[in-house]
Amino acid sequence: MKKPEKHSNKLLWISLALFGLVYLFIIGYQWLFGGHLGDSRLTISAYVGLAPWSSMLFCITNIIIAVLLVSYIYTNSSFQKFLWRVMMMAFVVAFIGLSIAPRTPFASEVVPIHQFFSHSMFIIISLLALYTMIVSRDMLARTIAALVTTYGIFFIFCYLINAPFFNAGILWFESVFVYSFFILVISSNRQTKK
Repeated sequence: MKKPEKHSNKLLWISLALFGLVYLFIIGYQWLFGGHLGDSRLTISAYVGLAPWSSMLFCITNIIIAVLLVSYIYTNSSFQKFLWRVMMMAFVVAFIGLSIAPRTPFASEVVPIHQFFSHSMFIIISLLALYTMIVSRDMLARTIAALVTTYGIFFIFCYLINAPFFNAGILWFESVFVYSFFILVISSNRQTKK
């Protein structure tokens, strides 16, 4: 098997594609066959937790993505800063944690565990973006990091104040945040301060 090129984003693009396909499949299924057509008031996790099969599919896919991310962090990333790597590993832990403890539509002891990891993941993305904005030498990476940082602050603030417009479209706001993580990391794999 051919070894990936140094500083390649292939593992990140594969991770993004896997996440996107499973995300679209689960939400598409629930929209078409689950009676939730066009409902954007449910989070990604709420959609995933509507059925045992979707919880399992999401968990297995996210574990594969986590393995790809860890491989990327240690083999292909041009970002050599220790703190960046720690935050990336913290993201991976939170990502696995929220996948193993799915959110269910009924009261369950795993729901608070899921929420802890979910909240942690969004805070980590914001901190990762802020750190990238500070240390990156690449203008594109800094610009994307600034946008993700700003969006993260907006997202967390709206979530904390329980903004009605935010809750009505939480699926879209959350989706943008998750996808922004992948865009942030892909853009950060450029020339950076050592």
